[in-house]
Amino acid sequence: MERGGVRLTMGRADVRVPDGETWLVAPDLVYHYVVKHDDLPPSRFVEAAMSDARIDASVEPANGG
Repeated sequence: MERGGVRLTMGRADVRVPDGETWLVAPDLVYHYVVKHDDLPPSRFVEAAMSDARIDASVEPANGG
């Protein structure tokens, strides 16, 4: 995938968004699914990603990553 003239490698990372006291996680390929296939992640993920919510930086995602 290319963005702004830069080739991006996808499929090797996660997108983590805060949702209250927890994190919601999706593969970084979520960008590809949305842009190329008009396929959206669950509404809870979209709402959390679009909000300005913050989470305590000391709280680790469930997978420790």
